[in-house]
Amino acid sequence: MATKIDVSDYPLIDAHCHPFKESTKILTRDEFSFIGDYICGFNNPAFLTPSPILENYAKAAGAEKEELDRKYRISSIDADLRLHVENLALQKRMMRELSKFLGCAATPKDIVEARNRRSADYREYIQRIFDDAKIQGLNVDDGYSELAVLFAIPSIDIDGLKTYVPAKVWRTTRVEPLFQRSLDKSSTLDEMESDLLSSLEYSVKKLGAVSFKCVIAYRSGLNILKTEPEDAKKDFGKYKRKRSKTTGLTQGERMLTDLRNYMIWRAVEKSMELDVPFLFHTGVGDQDIVLKECNPTRLWDMLIDEDLRHAKIVLVHVGYPYISEAAFLTAVLPNVYLDLSILIPLAQVNPSRIAQVLEMAPLTKVMYASDVHLPDMYWLSAKIGKSMLGQALSQIVDSGVLTEDEAYKAAELILTGNAKRFFKI
Repeated sequence: MATKIDVSDYPLIDAHCHPFKESTKILTRDEFSFIGDYICGFNNPAFLTPSPILENYAKAAGAEKEELDRKYRISSIDADLRLHVENLALQKRMMRELSKFLGCAATPKDIVEARNRRSADYREYIQRIFDDAKIQGLNVDDGYSELAVLFAIPSIDIDGLKTYVPAKVWRTTRVEPLFQRSLDKSSTLDEMESDLLSSLEYSVKKLGAVSFKCVIAYRSGLNILKTEPEDAKKDFGKYKRKRSKTTGLTQGERMLTDLRNYMIWRAVEKSMELDVPFLFHTGVGDQDIVLKECNPTRLWDMLIDEDLRHAKIVLVHVGYPYISEAAFLTAVLPNVYLDLSILIPLAQVNPSRIAQVLEMAPLTKVMYASDVHLPDMYWLSAKIGKSMLGQALSQIVDSGVLTEDEAYKAAELILTGNAKRFFKI
């Protein structure tokens, strides 16, 4: 390429990411495998060995531990998974970039030790990382899935996060935990609907949420059809009868397709009333994704429904790998936007994929995002994202589509401007 668009010094707002606890200031060697956790399938021993067995193994010692290992090959499986994680291109990039930043050898041991020395003063370490990457703000998903409610897993306090992150922090409210709480506490469908919508309103008016996010792609898929109350009531009753007997629900029993479709439709209507965007997970994800139903085009019937056309929808993860489909939806539907998370940083070796998005999606409807959950990964994703964006825009300039000035203006929109306008932040 003759042109070189360099946006490394541009500030950015991460339009979709996840919080971290202050306790992550010191990491073990295992916890250092950020990339293995980025998509849990990269490092998920429970896929091969039942979780109760792994829990018993962690508690066992001596002959009992040896017997469990012999029977279930736990240490061998763990070694294989570690080998695969360490040979991911993104993991290698992370080690190389962090070793330069920390001034140490590019080995996991040296990086962890150097990182932990620096991060002992966590606020100062995060400040250095954010300053280096020019990270101005984070739009943070405030919850986990509804399974966190079922198993009483506490979410990370967003207000607490604000005290140790040297950037502006905004809240995106995850719908699924609210869905689960409303389902469990209500005795009728009407009670559940009222409680869920009240919770969403509270999150905006009292907690300051700037958007909602839904991961229905992991439960029943993105074909969210308009559903009659009577059909939703059947799912509601089925769930209540099952829950009265056991807390162990299978993935199929968690689908509750009609109930979810009905409630998510109501939630999108509520987002219109409150004038906040609604984010949908689209594209691939962890191992419990409904893979056949994660293509963003499955949202088509909902997106074009006359009652919902004024909802502001974000296709999170740009539908990766269905990026052309996501870009098409963003181009033809005025209420649809997208963010580049997952594409950034996973597609680091192919910046032309960003150009593929920009060949169709309006430059004013595309936002930088990372989907990460540790400061080190915020930093790495920002570095990779700016490099990918610069290369993609250089390609577009060389093709004669944009001038250099237009390319730099596009970068400012994608990195900060669009998020500011869209989320009103």
